[in-house]
Amino acid sequence: MYPTKTTINLVKQEATHGSIATQVGLFAITLVLIGVFAKFAVIDPLASGMESSAEVAAAQAQLDELQAANENYAALNEKYARYVVTGLTEEEANLANRNAVLDLIRSNLMSVGYLSSVKVVGNTVTATCLGADLTEVSRLVERLEADSRVSHVTVSTAQGKDNAATSATIEVTLKGALDDGAETGEGAGNGAA
Repeated sequence: MYPTKTTINLVKQEATHGSIATQVGLFAITLVLIGVFAKFAVIDPLASGMESSAEVAAAQAQLDELQAANENYAALNEKYARYVVTGLTEEEANLANRNAVLDLIRSNLMSVGYLSSVKVVGNTVTATCLGADLTEVSRLVERLEADSRVSHVTVSTAQGKDNAATSATIEVTLKGALDDGAETGEGAGNGAA
């Protein structure tokens, strides 16, 4: 007998590598892992960034509100100073601390010859020294110009006939308490009231 089948099926039947339930389970686990990754690596950082942006916006709004509230501080402070500082004018408030002026005279000007006169008007100290040595006057000017309380120094000298004693007039202009660049501790605490 001869075979009755006259055709050959060349298509190979694929063997299944697991059950459908196992594949669905693996797919579900993969989805869960992708969801966990998305939550912790994408969604949480984005939410944190948005929360930080909201906090910054709130802080900026609060800062703007405070700046608007303090906008007229200078005018208010001027009114306050008029009543509290017992009526000092701006010129009086700008006078250098008188204790600093006395200290400057004592520590610098007393060392140059005989101090015949000292005059303090506003923030200007004018001192006349008799019998002054010109090199000592030059050193004094250098010391005064290096002092942070001093704005500038002017010196004029005179000598009599026949090598008579030299006199030096030293004018020291001090920085005021309100001037830019005045030191906080030296110009503040005005002693001119």
